[in-house]
Amino acid sequence: MGLSRFVNVYYASNLLLPLLYVAFVYVPLRSSPAASPLHQPGFTQKLTQEHEWSLMILLTYLFKVRTHASLDESLTKFFMHLKVLTLALTYTASARTSLWLFAAYSVLFVTVQPPRFKGASYISPLNPVTMSDRVRVPKREDDREAVWLVAFWADWCETCNFLEASLAGLSVSYGGE
Repeated sequence: MGLSRFVNVYYASNLLLPLLYVAFVYVPLRSSPAASPLHQPGFTQKLTQEHEWSLMILLTYLFKVRTHASLDESLTKFFMHLKVLTLALTYTASARTSLWLFAAYSVLFVTVQPPRFKGASYISPLNPVTMSDRVRVPKREDDREAVWLVAFWADWCETCNFLEASLAGLSVSYGGE
């Protein structure tokens, strides 16, 4: 479960679109920074509005990062905050560019889903019958000596999907068949 799992279409496309903000908004304004309200002094009078908004989104992300279940969830939430920031900044600079970026994010949201864990695991799905046979009143000798970690799961639950890799790692480390 190395860092190679982050080299895929989902993470690459989520990194590419915010970089397009730099290409389409910031680079053309470099010759005349006064053309955009984002490059005017902001509330602090020391930072531009662009820097203030970026700092606000970064602080919001950092306050919430301690609640994330895994590195996968942290990166996904980071990209979500980055998308909100680029949409807000792009809208302030150019409403037309912002609409194109919003359309690109919408297409990305529908077509490219976060990667699912596909590694080794000893996870056993349980239903009411198998829960009774294997966990509550085990009939097999192996099940009687086993220590069970029962996690209630929903495919639509974002946190459950992020915990899948951690639970699989625990099952490989401490479990076996």
